[in-house]
Amino acid sequence: MTIIAVFVILALFAMASLLWLVRAAFTTRPASGLRSVDLDAFRNLTDPAEEEFLRAQLPPREFRRIQRERLHAALDYVACLASNSGVLLHAGQSARQSADPQVAAVGANLVDNAVQLRMQSFQTMVKLSLGMVFPGLRVSAGRIAERYELTAHQGTTLGYMQRSAARLAA
Repeated sequence: MTIIAVFVILALFAMASLLWLVRAAFTTRPASGLRSVDLDAFRNLTDPAEEEFLRAQLPPREFRRIQRERLHAALDYVACLASNSGVLLHAGQSARQSADPQVAAVGANLVDNAVQLRMQSFQTMVKLSLGMVFPGLRVSAGRIAERYELTAHQGTTLGYMQRSAARLAA
């Protein structure tokens, strides 16, 4: 009975933490609100081979503690990715209204990828939260880092196009 109560409390805590992170992550910021993300560090935190290495090298209790810390850090990174996707989504929506068809097309692609990144961020947050509650559970961040790189690159391309168009118009 005590074990059930502990799991229920842990699950409630994880859900409350997840809701707080999701709310913070999905608040759209202005373009200057983009947050820096170290994708190499994120990949290291979510690397299954690194997890296996730690599992083999550490005592079970120590592994669970460290794995929770790693997943918590990865969750913070995903929250940044989700937040940045909101900024990129806003930029893409503005660009879709452009009179320049190339800018509008890049804006439309950016919107599509930013929405997909947001949905993937939410799914990844759920997986990582479950991994924090159940550290023995093997969780995967999927290909969210690659999706973010693609979306961020499109945002950069859009910025260059808009600056070039503004210089030509001046």
